Amino acid sequence: MQNRLPLTFREFLANEARDGAQRNRRFVPRNFLLDEGVGPERAQVYADFVNGISPLSNRSWHVSHQEYLAERVFVPRASGATDGLAQQAANPETVPDTFRDPNAFTRFGQANANLPLLRVEQTLHVARQAGITESELERLALSIVGGASEDSLEWQQLEAVLSRWQESLQARPVYAGFMEYFADLFAGTAAEDRPEWADELRDLLGLYHLAKGTGIVVFRYLVRDIPKTRGRSGLRPLVAPTVLDQTHSEAFCPSPGNTNCGHAVDLQGRLKAPPAEEILHPWIRFEPRHVFRVGQITRPVP
Repeated sequence: MQNRLPLTFREFLANEARDGAQRNRRFVPRNFLLDEGVGPERAQVYADFVNGISPLSNRSWHVSHQEYLAERVFVPRASGATDGLAQQAANPETVPDTFRDPNAFTRFGQANANLPLLRVEQTLHVARQAGITESELERLALSIVGGASEDSLEWQQLEAVLSRWQESLQARPVYAGFMEYFADLFAGTAAEDRPEWADELRDLLGLYHLAKGTGIVVFRYLVRDIPKTRGRSGLRPLVAPTVLDQTHSEAFCPSPGNTNCGHAVDLQGRLKAPPAEEILHPWIRFEPRHVFRVGQITRPVP
């Protein structure tokens, strides 16, 4: 991506990436120099946002980056749209830049439809945006994990809660991991899971914003739950994350440009095993049937 950015901005990134005083923050500019997954058209759009920043500093760059995300990635959900692709069909201008290049789908767009995916959300955020208490959300979600049926009161209540929560969200890309990578954390039932599963899941996914005491809900769904693109290609819009899909993060490391997915940074620094793979997809409607586990982070971030 670096060759498509203004020379002055590239020099700024290189200087910041070499500055040891920045400590872990220097990984942010380094990632912009290393990321190979951003296409030329999208890189030019970003270049237009950062070109002419004056004075050029970490602060002014951060502001410009947030402006790019607000205008081009963290866009509002279209009223009445059932998922991200339906939103695209209704109004292409409301689609995040992440999914505007159909060539990006070809690398992983024909993934096995039965592959299970995993998404982590904070229970407090879901509860607040749905207008209920965190404890009430946990009670309802735990009832589903425990086997509550589709015709139960708890199922219907949680369905309404998830609907209210998602009405408040943007159409930003959804990060997801592949369930098979975390299979050893979970047993046949929640009662048989490894006690530290929530902490291990956070560390393996590089979710350094989840501090000790944070409650989480885990959604499990299949690749087939993500609609295929309209038109002749019939691909599912699954893409590798890039530095332009999120706020600045030192816990993100871009994958080589020829890879099908991204790779999370293990917060424990374990290098022996391959890192967890992750992908981005357009938003979908999460339902009670997708609720897989509810837990709490018990360890500080490493």
